Amino acid sequence: QKRLINNIKSALNVDSSKIRDLRNRILIFSDDCSNLKYVFGINSFFKVVECDFDLINQTALSFVSDHKSFRISARRLTKVFKSSQDIQKDVGEFIFNNKDVKVDLFNPDINIHIDIIGNKAYIYDNIIKGSGGLPVGSSGVVFIDVADDVKSVITGFLMMKRGCKIVLSKDLFLLKKFEHGFSIKVRD
Repeated sequence: QKRLINNIKSALNVDSSKIRDLRNRILIFSDDCSNLKYVFGINSFFKVVECDFDLINQTALSFVSDHKSFRISARRLTKVFKSSQDIQKDVGEFIFNNKDVKVDLFNPDINIHIDIIGNKAYIYDNIIKGSGGLPVGSSGVVFIDVADDVKSVITGFLMMKRGCKIVLSKDLFLLKKFEHGFSIKVRD
């Protein structure tokens, strides 16, 4: 977890005060998090709206604009507040009564996620897929003797996904976007 947080700091060029580690969630206070998709160890990420429990209904309603159908998916990472099913039912009923929109549990236009962590609710809708794997630096260092650029890029990518730092015999442009100052070194 510490390695992943250090890699995130390097990729986004933010300091420790902008990152908060919460029970299997890492909150990052930054406007531009687009580089997270290149950080190994991140399965998915999303932009959230943080709110108190009494503002959950209004905040969730603000996510529904011109959508024709919706779904509420609630999870409690800490067992406070209402049960997940009660949250889904109450928020769904509030949106249904205040907006001309239908409930669709299987193929909604928008799926509004509500995570309860501590004494706050985190609401989001758009989940962005990350690179997955292990954080780079959590395994050993691997040297790649670059003879064939394509095979070396694939090898480097797969080794970085397994948490290895890589050292290359020559520079490979295609691996640069995964570099972020912590994973790739070119041996002179």
